[in-house]
This record gives sequence, structure tokens and C-alpha cells, in this order.
Amino acid sequence: MKKRGQITLFILIGLIIVIAFFLLFYLKQKEIIFKPKPPLLPTELAPLDAYVKACIEKVSGEGVSIIGTTGGYIYYPDFIKNDMSSYLLIAPTEHGMMPYWRTLEALRIPPLQFIAEQMERYVNENLKSCLQNFTPFVAQYNIVEKSEPKANVEFGDENTLVKVNYALSISDKQGRKVADIKEFKIELPYRIKTIHQIAEELVKAENTNKFMEYTVIDLIALDEDIPLNGVELSCKKKRWHTSEVENKLKTLIRVNLPKIRVERTSYPDFPADQPYLAKHFVWNPLKLNYKDFSVSFSFNEKWPFYFYVRPNKGSWLESGMQRIQRYLPFVCIQSWQFSYDLRFPIVISILDRKNNYLFSFALELGIERNYPAAGSVASESYRFRTEEPTEAEYCSRKQTLMTIFSYDNVSNSFLPIDDVELEFTCLKYTCPLGKTSYESGGAVALLKTYVPRCTYGILKAKKEGYKESTAFISTEVPGEVSVYLTPIKKVKVKVVKHRYDFDSEMLSPDAEELGKDEIASINVKRSDHEAYTVYPAEFNELELLAEDDFTYNITIHLTLNGLVIGGLQKTIELEWDELSLADEIVFHVAYADVKNEDDMLRLMSLLPEISESAPLPELR
Repeated sequence: MKKRGQITLFILIGLIIVIAFFLLFYLKQKEIIFKPKPPLLPTELAPLDAYVKACIEKVSGEGVSIIGTTGGYIYYPDFIKNDMSSYLLIAPTEHGMMPYWRTLEALRIPPLQFIAEQMERYVNENLKSCLQNFTPFVAQYNIVEKSEPKANVEFGDENTLVKVNYALSISDKQGRKVADIKEFKIELPYRIKTIHQIAEELVKAENTNKFMEYTVIDLIALDEDIPLNGVELSCKKKRWHTSEVENKLKTLIRVNLPKIRVERTSYPDFPADQPYLAKHFVWNPLKLNYKDFSVSFSFNEKWPFYFYVRPNKGSWLESGMQRIQRYLPFVCIQSWQFSYDLRFPIVISILDRKNNYLFSFALELGIERNYPAAGSVASESYRFRTEEPTEAEYCSRKQTLMTIFSYDNVSNSFLPIDDVELEFTCLKYTCPLGKTSYESGGAVALLKTYVPRCTYGILKAKKEGYKESTAFISTEVPGEVSVYLTPIKKVKVKVVKHRYDFDSEMLSPDAEELGKDEIASINVKRSDHEAYTVYPAEFNELELLAEDDFTYNITIHLTLNGLVIGGLQKTIELEWDELSLADEIVFHVAYADVKNEDDMLRLMSLLPEISESAPLPELR
């Protein structure tokens, strides 16, 4: 019995050890232990922490937006930049190139890690410009950088995580250390990992089964206006102009490509009276269901388009004629059979319906002799330009006459304004055009000038006292374009404060100057305009709209030693009659005896109500 009891004891001890091992393993997996908690941030640094994270979110959001429009690129490799056949030019801007994920020669799907590295570099290079040397906090703290920002981007199934290692040492103005911060972390709601997975499956499926090419071939065969093959009893030759056939084919592709649906994604059903579309325009390339996502396809007639038809008679396609000499010599037969070579880009866009994020990328399609191309279909007459002109050479190629009108866009009648300086940008080239001037006795202000040809150009207009205006234009053919400039008025800013008593709930009518180390951050906003400044500061001008009365939402935060001690939340109307004569605007803010975070939260909750009794801004 004693021996049996010892065995039972050993079994119990063994079970306890096994259970303890699995419990420790579980806790480690759950990160309940073995992972130190990050140090708590002092309460007074919460605004600084929020400020840095807001900049990380802003810059990261810009990066996400750029990769959504370029197919995953922010910085283009040299082998893409130097080869115009490797990308589709969407717009003549810094990020206007959309590199092909597939050409007829190669697959070039950017790996997910490459896209993450693009975002990391963008955050590293642009975060500090957003932070502006921590201007809102320099009056309260000495902030020393111990390292440069180093971002790490992780694409998850449901979000995008951005971590930035950015060591900061923060001390107060007396030199006492407040805290050291080493890392900032934010989450963005974009499911780029899933989008990349969908895109990669689409490209690989298209590369294998050529669904897009076969769809275009079917469209050619079904369209009566595009000659493919046929016979006709006639002695009169049938003729088609190649440029007309090309234009009809471009239109056919543009109109029908968006009708394609991708199975296992979200898409509207075809009308019941169009069974052909339901049978032939539904593509099934995906292995999993992605019902939160939509896929669309597009083509633009202005994009590069290689088109060749054989046989041809130069600019014409003609039927061949035969006579039935033996039996019916007076009867003629017209017959034709043409084969098409095509090479053109399309854009595939994936929409995450959960957050309305759109990711687009380009593919190159090819058809050779009416079949999907296995490789390049380029003939000797088809060449991409590799030698680029200098800016002076490009700007000297003034081929298209454009008439440019300039208007003041505040007045309802859009009054013409002269002396507007115009600048034209296409790709990396910028060409000064001159200035508009009054004509017809001041009835219009315009500039007539010849400009270089450009499919997607940017026209910039600027004049002292106005916000710069831009317009996207095409200069392939002569035309007219109007630019509208918003007049602005710059005024200096001053902030005074009125004491609010928590007990009596009264706001003092007496205005006081701001105390030492008190900083007011001022935001003036409306739907079409926003301005920001800090008081006191060396340059504290506000840019306000001019030439009319405008309503603004004013938000001011008055801070001292990291605590918000006052502010203003108010909607005001500024009348142009008064603003036009003013050099300075004085804002009246409320403040209270804020000793701790609870006082601050109490004041912030009451601020909208307190602001109602605050004096209106003064124009001086």
C-alpha cells in the first residue's frame, strides 16, 4: 500500500508539472507575461503624443493614398523611370506613373514587402516636415531628437499597423527631464494585404487564361462596324478607313470593359434582358470569397494604343473581288478577312467597400492575328521614345493654340481679373506662359498663346493677393480654359483672455494679455478654406477669404505647461467691409484656473457653452 501511494503521488506531481507547463505556454502566447508593459506616458505629454501620432497618421495616409493610385509605388525604380514602355502615364504629376504589373514580356507584381518599404521610406522622409520642429510645444519643453524616425509598416488582414521608432528626450524649461519616448504606434483601417492578394490572383489568372484578350476578340467579332471576315454579292469594293476602325475599336473597349464582373466579389447583377453579358462577362479567377470588395476595369482612348490590321492598303482596308466567270460573269463577290494586332493598357481597380479605399494598377493586353499574344506584338513602326528633350526644347514646341481666361471666383458674376501669371506643366517639364490682360474694354481678361502638346497637363495660375489655382487640361487640340482664383486677405493675429470662474459660472468682461509660456493655437475653418497659426509667434498671420462676407468655425486652444487652460469654439461671420480695412484680428478666449487633468476635462466640456458669452473677434 505504501508503494502504491508513492506511485500515486508521483503521478499527481507529474500532472501538476504538465499543467503548469501548458499554462505558462498559454500565458506567453497571450502576452500576459514575459512581455514588459510599455512605460506610462506622463499626462502632461498627452498633447505631444497625440500631435506626433496625428502627423504619423497624416503622412501614412498620404502614402496609402499614393500607392492606391500608382499600383503600389511611391518611389519608382530606375528601370521603370527610364523605360516609358514599363508604365502607364495617368497624370503629369510626381506620382502620375502607374507601372505595369504585367507587360507582354514579363510579370512585374510588386511584392507586399516592397510596398511596405515604400511606405516606410515615405514616412521617414516626410514625418519631420509635418512635425514642424514641434512648434506648438517649444514654449513649454525642450525636445531633443535622439534618433531619426524609422518606420515599420505591417499589413494585416484587417488593418495597417505603422510603428515609428523615434527617440525623443523631453525636459521642461528648467532642464528637468519629463520623459523619454522611443516609439509611436498607429493603426490605419486599410486592408492592403487582402487587396494585394486579390490583385495578384487576378494578374496571374489573366496571364494564364487570357480572359481579357478573349473578351476583346469576341467584341470585335460581334461588332458589325469593325470588319473581321465576310462575303457580299456586289461589284463595288467595300472600304474602311483604318483610323475610323481604330477609333471604333477604342470606343468598343472603353464602353464594354467596365461591364466585366469578377465572381466571388461584390457586383450588381446584369439586367434580365442581357443574358449574353451574364454568360460571357463574368470572370471567375479567385479562390476565396471577397464580398467586401469590388473589382472594376477601365480603358481610356487617350492611353497608348498600338493598332495594326492586315491586309491593308495604307490608310484603307479593302475587300477582295471575284467574278463567277463561267456561269454568272456579271455577278461579283466581295470577300474580306482581316487579322488584328493590338497592344494597349487597362486599369484594374479594387474597392474596399468597408472603408472606400481604392487601389488601382495597370496591365498590358496584347492580341496578335486575332489571338491572345504570347509575347510582344510590336512591329518596327511601333517604338516608345527613349530620348527625352530638355525643358527648354520641350517648351519651345508650341503647337496648340490655347485661350486662357482668368476670373475672380468669389463674386457670383465671376469678374475677370488681369495680371494673372500662368504656368504650364507636363510630366517633368514646366513652361512659363505669360500673364493675362484685359481685352474688350475690360470685359474679359485672357491670354492667347501656343503651348506644347500634352494629354494630361496642369495649368497653374497665381497672382499677389490670391490663392494659387490649378486646372487639369489637355492640349492635344486647340481650345479654351478658364482659371478661377480665390482672393485672400492676410491679417496679423492677437489673442487676449477672459477669466472664467467655475463656481459662479461667469466669464469676466475684462480682457487680459496672455501670460508667460501661454500658447494659443488657432484654427479657422470652412468647407473651402482652412488656416492655422500660433500666438505668440514671430510669424502669426492668418489667411482669410476676401471680397465677400464669410462664416468660419473658430477653434482655439490655450495651453500652459502641457495643459489646456482655455480656448474658444465659436462660429463667426467676418464682413468684408470691415476686414478690408483691418490689419489685425483680436480673438477673445476664455480661461480658467486649471490645476490638473480633471479641471482640464471639465473646462473642455464647458467650452462650447462658455464661448457663446465670449466677445466677438475684433478687426483693427
